[in-house]
Amino acid sequence: MLKHLTLAKYLTFLFWKQLLITSIIILSILFISNTFDVLQKFKSVSISPSEFWLLISYKVPYLFNEVSVMTCFIATLLFIQNLRKNNELIIILSNGIAPWRVFLVPVIATFFFGIIVVTLVNPIGVYGLTKYTKLEAILTGTTSTNFIISPTGVFFYEKYSGNNRIIHAKSIVANSNTLNDLTILIVDSQNNLIEQIDSAHAILESGVFTLSDTTVTSQNHTSSANKIELPTNLSIKNLILQFNPPEMITLWNLQNSINKFLESGLAVTRYQLYYYKQLLKPLAMVALSLVACWFVSLNTRDKSNSTTLVLGLVVGIGSYFFLEIALRILTYSGLSPFLASLLPIIVIILISNFVILHFQEA
Repeated sequence: MLKHLTLAKYLTFLFWKQLLITSIIILSILFISNTFDVLQKFKSVSISPSEFWLLISYKVPYLFNEVSVMTCFIATLLFIQNLRKNNELIIILSNGIAPWRVFLVPVIATFFFGIIVVTLVNPIGVYGLTKYTKLEAILTGTTSTNFIISPTGVFFYEKYSGNNRIIHAKSIVANSNTLNDLTILIVDSQNNLIEQIDSAHAILESGVFTLSDTTVTSQNHTSSANKIELPTNLSIKNLILQFNPPEMITLWNLQNSINKFLESGLAVTRYQLYYYKQLLKPLAMVALSLVACWFVSLNTRDKSNSTTLVLGLVVGIGSYFFLEIALRILTYSGLSPFLASLLPIIVIILISNFVILHFQEA
């Protein structure tokens, strides 16, 4: 028992050391690649050195969160290969210790690392990406989002023909370009009310609001009409695109945002997929860590073991893309986003258990 406990502590230290080194290397690669991305994106914009470094730094935590699953896979693969290269794996197995005791160390460690990523790295990444987007909007002169989701519906803003429009819709049906219980406040540049338009039903197509069952209220007059057409620069597609993407909402607030989107009649599949993908990230890390354990070779003649490493990387990348593609296929085939996110992970874990048990028998 004491021997197993000492071995577990030693292997745990080695793995966390390998995971730390791998994370630092990947962070460095992300920093360098993001530097070139910023140089390319802002080559026609004059920015100060401080803004340049802020643009690079803000996005790195988000990028690391996105590749953290592959980080665990690479760390586990290198951990196993280093044990083999130093003949430590052969010594451990020749002393009657089962292979699963060795593999259990990276599996448990990656699960806890996943919890750290979900609870700490994800909020930092969301904060950094939000700051990056705001700074990018300032530097490029683009308009940031003017939309608010509230319990009473959706608020958005438009400037048209010198006047400002504050628009509220109880719900939006994107498939039919429809807005229900619409209210439009038209104010001048001094924020003085010009008129208020209330409509039970509106269709937004080809740059025109087609308002039905409408009441128009100005300062001294109120009138009703069955149908009014109001030109606009807005479209349903642009409205949907300008809502905050799921990557810019913290995991703990994402479910609340999804509920608000549902109440407003907006499509939420993209948000649900991202939510469950982040929530199940520790399990995805375990699955990829188990995949790395497939590639154990006890051939002591090949010190570099380059063939096994290359094959492991190819299979690991393939497994990662399998997770990404499978969850989308299953979701759009009618399966709930939670099950669509969970089932591919379970499949990889089950296959990995079979391969590892087969290795143990061999």
